Amino acid sequence: MAAMSVAQLAAKVQNDPALAAKLKEDPEGTLSAQAAAYVSDKQVYRMAIGGLIAVILLVVIGGFITELWAVGANQPKKALPDGLLALGTTALGVLGGLFISSPTDK
Repeated sequence: MAAMSVAQLAAKVQNDPALAAKLKEDPEGTLSAQAAAYVSDKQVYRMAIGGLIAVILLVVIGGFITELWAVGANQPKKALPDGLLALGTTALGVLGGLFISSPTDK
């Protein structure tokens, strides 16, 4: 389930008396059960990390290929395209962000 606003949650509680009763009994447990399902799914994180590592490796390999491509005597050096470099650094930043715990986690 996607994240919802307070107004959406209030409307859902008004339309569902069972949910209202569950909120009165155990508010924290009921609200945490309404959280997104992918948060506890480790397979999603494994796939994301694998994809990000693959992008980073492709950028590194692409950098080596472009560096070695211009090995001729009079050929100018070729640079890694800016888009590829931005993609690699963004993937590296996201990978770092996945390993940093949230300030709200305890």
